[in-house]
Amino acid sequence: RDQIRPALPFLDHLLQMPATFESLGLQFLYPDNWTLAKRSPEDGIEGVTFDLPNGGFFSIERLDRLGPQRLTGNEEVGADDDLLDDYLLGDELLGGSIHDVLDEGLVSPTDPHQQQEALIEAIENLIAQEYGEVERDQWPSDRLASADRIVEFSFYYLDLLIISRLIFIRVGDGNFAIQIQSESRSFEENELVFAAIMQQLQSPSES
Repeated sequence: RDQIRPALPFLDHLLQMPATFESLGLQFLYPDNWTLAKRSPEDGIEGVTFDLPNGGFFSIERLDRLGPQRLTGNEEVGADDDLLDDYLLGDELLGGSIHDVLDEGLVSPTDPHQQQEALIEAIENLIAQEYGEVERDQWPSDRLASADRIVEFSFYYLDLLIISRLIFIRVGDGNFAIQIQSESRSFEENELVFAAIMQQLQSPSES
């Protein structure tokens, strides 16, 4: 897949994004046919999840503002059957996101690197326990642009190839984890849209 970096085609996709998100210390345009998923204000996690029209989700979690109830990290990954049952179920490939992992207390944040490792391992374990074989690919440093780290998972759900991309990025004074998950054909069709949003986040002064 193409590197996330400035490119002329992004402009056309930005012009087709009339909706604006402004929260969490972030501001960016996004397609108006994306739907904001409901979240409980009591879960202690600062983030947002967009449901994609053809299935899948785009989620952003602010990792440096997790409440103390999310820092235990004592639960065994996969111990909650409801979490596994919800993975990739619901309306359209909705569930099993970073938000689910954080909500279950599966990550014990200490320093950012350890936090990233814990999130990656927890998500990979959940996929493997529910769907079997999962491939994991870490992007090399020359493809990261302004991101700190990018890991991509691929696995099968029935006869569909699912792509789940996990991006760690620092914007301003905040540390964020972004997860983009969708069926492979839909993922590829929306690649420039995802890249346009990432370009806004990586160049906030220009968005």
